[in-house]
Amino acid sequence: MKPKIIILARDCDSTNVVYNYLKKYFDIDTIVFETPIPRKKQFLNRAKRLGYINAMSQVIFFLCIAPIVKRFSKKRKTEIFKEYDLNEIGPPMNLIRKIRYANTEEGRSLLKELKPDLIIVNGTRIISKKTLESVPATFINIHTGITPAFRGVHGGYWAVATGKKELFGTTIHYVDTGVDTGGIIFIPIPICNTQRYCRY
Repeated sequence: MKPKIIILARDCDSTNVVYNYLKKYFDIDTIVFETPIPRKKQFLNRAKRLGYINAMSQVIFFLCIAPIVKRFSKKRKTEIFKEYDLNEIGPPMNLIRKIRYANTEEGRSLLKELKPDLIIVNGTRIISKKTLESVPATFINIHTGITPAFRGVHGGYWAVATGKKELFGTTIHYVDTGVDTGGIIFIPIPICNTQRYCRY
């Protein structure tokens, strides 16, 4: 019997890439999109956690620098997409369900209704213990940062900002009650060969 796989994610290009790649190898039952946090609230949350100077530096980077980097990296992005057969086409509407937030009764009820065996997480808010325990499923997160060096949001940004470009990357790990602290499943090979952070 095939495992029932769902994707719990933010509605964005990276989720589309993840869906299109996974569907080549697995049957994806449902994609559950979480409503994004309003930008103002997102900034205030980061300012509270990181301090206003760090939070503002992130805002300036993503408003002023990131668009320039995106433009100049367009060719390289095309090469990567071609090499790995990736695309950003959105999933079919019949697979999509929408919730306000996974850590609500609405979110937990939907997960119970879907009865997944495996939940692939991409770009959501931190998932609470109550939500993790609401279904007997394994949660796996795709974290845009190398853990344990850079947990939380914008791991790639912090790798560059702190002069550790070699730790710019992605970690696939199990989800636990911490912030990107679950057991590591995979880190890209170049990092594994040069850093002590590669654990399986």
